[in-house]
Amino acid sequence: MKSRLKYTEVYITNVCNYSCTNCQSLNNFAFKGHQLWDDYCSEYTALSNLIDFDTIQIIGGEPTLNPEFEKWVSGISKLWPNAKLQIATNGTRLDKLTKSIYQILSKNNGTLWITCHDIQLYDRFLDFSKAFLNNIVSDTVDNECDFKSEYEQSKIDSTVKLKTVSRKLIDNRGVEVILDWSQSFVPSSITVLDNQRLAMKYNSDPSQAHDICYFKTCHQINKGKLYKCPLVSVLPDFLDQFDIDMSDDDRALAYSYKPLTADRDVAEFVNGIHDAIPQCKFCPSKYIKHNFVGTEKKIKIVSRDQVIQSPSVNASSRSL
Repeated sequence: MKSRLKYTEVYITNVCNYSCTNCQSLNNFAFKGHQLWDDYCSEYTALSNLIDFDTIQIIGGEPTLNPEFEKWVSGISKLWPNAKLQIATNGTRLDKLTKSIYQILSKNNGTLWITCHDIQLYDRFLDFSKAFLNNIVSDTVDNECDFKSEYEQSKIDSTVKLKTVSRKLIDNRGVEVILDWSQSFVPSSITVLDNQRLAMKYNSDPSQAHDICYFKTCHQINKGKLYKCPLVSVLPDFLDQFDIDMSDDDRALAYSYKPLTADRDVAEFVNGIHDAIPQCKFCPSKYIKHNFVGTEKKIKIVSRDQVIQSPSVNASSRSL
């Protein structure tokens, strides 16, 4: 009998066209690399023979920027046909959310999750959602408020804490679109020093960090391997691309995590996936939530030993 977990993410690209402060996947930096389906199809197939999931969410980066986005959606839906399939996107490439994508979602009890990082795009996303779905049978709002007014007020008064507001539309085939106005992030593990150097931000007690972790049940598959959380999934690739101030011991620790692959004991791995791990030290041990700032790429790596800072541009000023 196969093992089972409630939720996992399938991470298909490091690339994002936004640079949201404290992005957990570190995509606010000029992080390069798309995963191509054909390169990892065999690893995903092997993993699908070991474990099932109730819900699978395809993410990035911005997943629609992956040149093989539709191949990923189709491939994952076929390997886990009984899982609820979700796609998480910032909505900046609506042209990639085609009728073919809708048809796949309709077969997998699917959800299109659009996170609106730019208030000026909300009405556009709502119009798209109504056109993307078939016949809408439900339209509900969670935590309803005048979030547009709150957003404008927050630019005047930094103490205003923006609410998370979700609007869910469901059609007669069971496909959902969630419009998520979510403008607060928890702290990332990487910080920028002197506008040019990167460093690990925390040296926490792993158990304390795990106790308050927002992502401890947010498991992630990257390149066909299952990881406990987003940070241990992306950190080795990030360290390969970026020069970070950290001790040799911490660097070795970042590379030492062993994800689930076909040659590991799946039951043992799944039984321990909810426990604290040594790499939890890289995350905060106190829960902090704050308004984030959406910008274009700020940090760009020229070489392993040279980091430059480029001007930041508010995301709302971007032509999409």
